[in-house]
Amino acid sequence: MSLISRLHFCVFSTALKQVETKYLEQYGIKTLDPNHYNYIGDCIHDDDSYDYKRARDFNYHNGPEWL
Repeated sequence: MSLISRLHFCVFSTALKQVETKYLEQYGIKTLDPNHYNYIGDCIHDDDSYDYKRARDFNYHNGPEWL
């Protein structure tokens, strides 16, 4: 295995470990790091409020787990 191949393997395995630690859940993968200020862990489809972080599925890409 060449030096470049070993380097790519190390970078890839480190990135994969971070994804597994931060984003992987029981049924799928989260769409945003839970430590991010926009993270909202649930998605309520019928929320028609004026809360721009939750209303009308706005937070669909801000944390809920995708199956």
